[in-house]
Amino acid sequence: MSVMLAWLLFVLAVGCGTPGKAESPGPTATPVGIASSVTASLAAPAALTPAARASGNDTASAPEALSPRTLVSWRQEGLTPILIDVRAKWLCDQDRIPGALCIPAGELEARLADLSRDGEIVVYGGGYGDGDAAEVRAGAQLLLKKGFAKVYELQGGLADYAIVTAPSCGCKP
Repeated sequence: MSVMLAWLLFVLAVGCGTPGKAESPGPTATPVGIASSVTASLAAPAALTPAARASGNDTASAPEALSPRTLVSWRQEGLTPILIDVRAKWLCDQDRIPGALCIPAGELEARLADLSRDGEIVVYGGGYGDGDAAEVRAGAQLLLKKGFAKVYELQGGLADYAIVTAPSCGCKP
């Protein structure tokens, strides 16, 4: 047990990359490891400013990643993206980002008519694992495929959003 704890602390402290492959510390380096998803999603917003969105760079074939800090700054600027929590309804009922719609991934296609095509749509899950990330990615890609142009995936989901906004997020722990 103490070996596992030591390994976890080591990974949290230094991260873990691909064995035998050195990563450059520049902005193109992709952090890998247990703590990296939180670290990456908590990074300061870099690219998604209102000016960048207005320039038309939001029509890519893959959804763009959106940091929780960027979402917070959008909301502070008065931008009100549609927030879609794709987790199961019982999870949404426990906690979600204030104002978010609860549309489980399996129901999203049937509810497309309920969504406005104007403005940004941010798709998120709990942020707790690969299955959750797969649902978020599938939901965001479905929206893009159906003609929604401004679709983003919230990095780290509800978990990282709650960290960034604590204690003011309004999310239940």
